[in-house]
Amino acid sequence: METTAILADRDGCVVDSRYDLVRWLGGTAEGSVYLTATRGAGAGKAAIKLIAADSPGAEARLAGWASAARLDHPRLLRVVQTGRSTLEGEPEGSQVVYVVTELADEVLAEILPERALTPDEAKDMLGPILGALAHLHSHGFVHGRLKPSNILVVADSLKLSADCAPIACGKAAALTPAPGVYDAPELSRGIISPAADVWSLGMTIAAALTQRTPAWERNSGFEPVVRPALPAPFESIVRGCLRLEAASRLTLPEIHDHLEGIEPARTAPAGLDPDFTPSPAHSSRWAPAWIAAAVFLGIAVTALILHSHQSPSPAPLAEQAPAAEQPTPAPPSTPASVLSQAAPAQPALAHKPSAAPSAHAREPQPDSSAPVPQNGAIVRRVMPSVPPDALETIRGKVVINVRVQVEANGNVSGAVSESPNASRYFNRLAVEAAQGWQFAPGQASGVWMLHFVYRRGGINVIADQRSP
Repeated sequence: METTAILADRDGCVVDSRYDLVRWLGGTAEGSVYLTATRGAGAGKAAIKLIAADSPGAEARLAGWASAARLDHPRLLRVVQTGRSTLEGEPEGSQVVYVVTELADEVLAEILPERALTPDEAKDMLGPILGALAHLHSHGFVHGRLKPSNILVVADSLKLSADCAPIACGKAAALTPAPGVYDAPELSRGIISPAADVWSLGMTIAAALTQRTPAWERNSGFEPVVRPALPAPFESIVRGCLRLEAASRLTLPEIHDHLEGIEPARTAPAGLDPDFTPSPAHSSRWAPAWIAAAVFLGIAVTALILHSHQSPSPAPLAEQAPAAEQPTPAPPSTPASVLSQAAPAQPALAHKPSAAPSAHAREPQPDSSAPVPQNGAIVRRVMPSVPPDALETIRGKVVINVRVQVEANGNVSGAVSESPNASRYFNRLAVEAAQGWQFAPGQASGVWMLHFVYRRGGINVIADQRSP
């Protein structure tokens, strides 16, 4: 049986002699979700997902669902039953694998076509999601399908879908037939890790706040451009999630720190320019620590630069799907939503808020003092925001060349570094700054090269147009 044959025309059929298919709730190319009424003891309503038993990866999905049934977290959708069955009521006796879960009262993907979430609602949504993802990752799972259709409300409690497939983190994954914007770039190569969930989370946050995902072409080599600007702290979170290189994305604790206004730990410069000489690294976080050993010797201050990447852990999870997968732009409306009324508990990785972030954590700022070419092609220059102590580690200079695509309206639609062997830290800051440049409409469209030159004394940028 082809997967598409079970999408929306199986009302009235029975699964495993106990699950009546009452109404189609939505689906994707791989399967469908139905409202089901259970028979016998414990009768009630639930959701059931069906996948054709002969479809690619069906056995792996079934094994993953069985694993997910053993997970226990208040922010994960509860798995009630899994199995294989003939679809009773079908003349040909179609074989399916299935998972039965709690029935959601509300789905984020059904709200976004009506209105965007407010910043407060987005923050309330993020707490439970971070807690659920932290639980999954700590138990060797990766969700792999995080998007608005998998963010649900059950009895006033916000939850994340939890039907999963057993794929070890960092190993080859079953390739998605047609990966979308919510799927991390590395999934096209069959590689999955917790960083893939971070990418999906970044896209989901942007969609929740703007009703659309950032424009992005998978094969362009450019990172998504976040426009229009998002309110703080969401813009820095989304930018940090949507980095092409998985190892450079924010971790879940770092996202939580951004959300709570805690000064984020900075990632150490890596892959350095030959002229760049940092202090030794000895720990897992970038935290310059000043140590005064005045006892006996009066030793002066020593700077430590600490660096690491969160180790990946195994396996993906799948979705309870409504019909709408990609939110479409729509004028905001005012109806109240259970999502806005829910009072989510603190995530497992919660911290106490501290003082507001320092200037080190700010976004790249326009450089009003920088000279603008006489021809007026550059309207707005944005310079990287680099902490003074990071500049102090430079010996000589670090040059980052960023290629940008400028549209007819003067906006930058893509920015990518062409200095792969230079510092990843300075690369990231240069690309983020380049995305904010503005050029004169109708005069400067085409490809430009921005040469960011970092020195101890400051930063300079040289811009030249490569193609009209």
